[in-house]
Amino acid sequence: MHTRNLPDRKQAVSRTWVYDGMRSDRLEARGGLIMLFKLGIKYVPVRSPHNIECQIAEISTKSGKIMIVNAYVAPNKEIDVTTYQTLFSRPNTIIVGDYNAKNRIWNSVSDNERGRAIELLLTQNNFVVLNDGKPTFQNSRGHVSYIDLTIVSSSLATKCSRHTLNNTMGSDDMPVVGQLQYELHTEDTTVTTWRLNKADWHRYRDQCKEYVMEHETYSDDVCQRPGLGCCHVTVLTVVGLQLSCGRQTMTDCERGRTVLLAGSIV
Repeated sequence: MHTRNLPDRKQAVSRTWVYDGMRSDRLEARGGLIMLFKLGIKYVPVRSPHNIECQIAEISTKSGKIMIVNAYVAPNKEIDVTTYQTLFSRPNTIIVGDYNAKNRIWNSVSDNERGRAIELLLTQNNFVVLNDGKPTFQNSRGHVSYIDLTIVSSSLATKCSRHTLNNTMGSDDMPVVGQLQYELHTEDTTVTTWRLNKADWHRYRDQCKEYVMEHETYSDDVCQRPGLGCCHVTVLTVVGLQLSCGRQTMTDCERGRTVLLAGSIV
């Protein structure tokens, strides 16, 4: 999942309202990383090493804690084995991401330095690559490569599986679906949404006008108090929606069972 294909942060949140997650955009260039968790999935963000572009989260299962690492290595960057040991030092860890790493182990036609570094990390820390030899990237000319990796600690190797979807969904990278045979700890959640398809927009307009007339939304006092004007606008919007739309709720069962989405954003 690439944030160059996503709208800005606010729009992305509104369109993925059944998810909670972590998003870290690059300051110096477009793109970044994103991890999305189905609402109700218990997770804890973990501090990432400052010199590695990655996200780390701990999720709770009925069989113990699982570490999820989402990482990206740019084509002009190298993988320092000593630095990356941090990601491979935790037990029960799943590491996913685009490493731009080539190695014959996962069916690349040749090796590069990043691929050899990953191979060394696998050997030193007893990790396993779950890639099945199918390509994970295809450019507009039809060239394929195998640069997106799913890596797990040996303790999880027989409890995890992964496969690619034959649909790039407008991206060069093919979606990779991973499955973990552990039951997750979840919390019951109910999401409130607006029935926009049943909204009375004429009433909404009238209610907003009435609210503006009754409250000095843009008074001199508001102008001298930063943020208060936005508060007034938010209130009148919510008031209008409450009166003209009504609400509906959606439970976990109605939303389905999707647990986690993670992606590099380049």
